[in-house]
Amino acid sequence: MSSTRHEEHVLDVAALKALAHPLRTRLWDALMSGPATASQLGQLLGESSGATSYHLRQLARHGFIEEVPDRGTARERFWRATERETRITRDAVSTPSGRAALAIFGDEWLKLRFESAARYQQMRRQDLVPGPWAGAAVEMATTFVATADELAELVADLQAVIEAWHDRVEGRDGTEPGTSPVELQLRAFPRSIPAATPTAPHGAATTEHRSQP
Repeated sequence: MSSTRHEEHVLDVAALKALAHPLRTRLWDALMSGPATASQLGQLLGESSGATSYHLRQLARHGFIEEVPDRGTARERFWRATERETRITRDAVSTPSGRAALAIFGDEWLKLRFESAARYQQMRRQDLVPGPWAGAAVEMATTFVATADELAELVADLQAVIEAWHDRVEGRDGTEPGTSPVELQLRAFPRSIPAATPTAPHGAATTEHRSQP
């Protein structure tokens, strides 16, 4: 599989609106765990294969997913999430419709992250997670006082570490012995409205979503 992970996927208003659909967000998220067909995704999400096929084509049209070459048949295609940084520009959310689309996507994405963490907790309670994996996994939260610049520096440091690990495991598809798709959730934000908010820097606001290589 050729990597496009270091390429940038800049979303315009049309692409953002295309993603602002709960089922499409769930399809995109599901494909980050590995390739699947419309039928497989329909069974996973409780939808008809006709519905998933339609929404998969819309995601592919806007560059969120792609067909897996040399796999599947003309009737049953395999799809995978593209490995690119997704950048949402300020222009894309400069209109009411753009902001509404981002809100729909953002709410569904956050809901999926909570569901994923809750699903892991349930597996742990049922002793379904093998010992080495249970010991390696971590859930943590911490609170500290910092400036906006310090928070930006921390996030940049963490992103550099994550990027290095993406480079290390690049090319894996989750079928290698002893491997599994791993989800790392990162959120860092002020817990209350800062007393004085500096002027936002010019440029693009960035949201990153990467598929498991």
